[in-house]
Parts: sequence; structure tokens; C-alpha cells
Amino acid sequence: KTKTEEIPDWILASASFYPAMAYRKIGKNKYADGGYRNKIPIDIAINEGATEAFVVDVQGPGPAKRIRVPDTFIHWKCQTLWTLGSFLLFDSQRNQLNLQLGYLEMKKRLGCYYGNWYTFDSVKQAGTCWRGFLSY
Repeated sequence: KTKTEEIPDWILASASFYPAMAYRKIGKNKYADGGYRNKIPIDIAINEGATEAFVVDVQGPGPAKRIRVPDTFIHWKCQTLWTLGSFLLFDSQRNQLNLQLGYLEMKKRLGCYYGNWYTFDSVKQAGTCWRGFLSY
């Protein structure tokens, strides 16, 4: 089991895309981004006792491990249709845009907003915009 005080270290380790970034040392072991083996580690969350999760696929490199998610595990998965740029691009404006895209995608997934490429407050608003687009 993961100790509460180790959680920040594990989060940093999960973002340590070695060799572009330094590995993270936890205890006596060195850790790097798990995306080399599994870019969406839901199985680890389940094994650690999680019962629900918001999963935002940031389109990073590496495989998504195929697992069978138990029926009792509640999860909401989303991924934007827009490109997020290079995962090694450290640009504050791009990062803010990506955070906003993630927020909007999750709100759509939860039924608060509507749309695919674009985000609308209501189905009616989406329909109005779509009909306007078709009239061109």
C-alpha cells in the first residue's frame, strides 16, 4: 500500500519521462514515467483500493494496457479530439489551453455540456450553431 506522504513523489515519478526528465527516487528505488508500459494505469488505482476515477487521456506516448475493469469500479473517461501539442513542450499558454480542454471534455462526459469538437451549454445551442454552419 502507498503511504499518504509518498503520494506527491508518485505523482512526480509518473511525470518523469526519462531521459528527457530526471527519474524520481522513492525509498531506495528509482522510478520514471510508467507510460513506457501503461499510460493509463487504472489497474494500479484499483489495486490500491480506488472505487472510482476520472480518467483524462492526454494522448501521451506509450501503450494503454488492456485490463478488465470490475463492474463495481466507477470511472469516467474522456479524451479531446483536439491535438494537445508535444508532450515535451513546456509552454504555459499551451498548458492552460490543455487544462481548459480537459475541463470541458470532462464536463461533457458528465453531461453538463454538449458537443464533440466544440462545447455548448445546451443541445439547443449546439443545434442552432450546427444549422447555422450548414446554411453556409
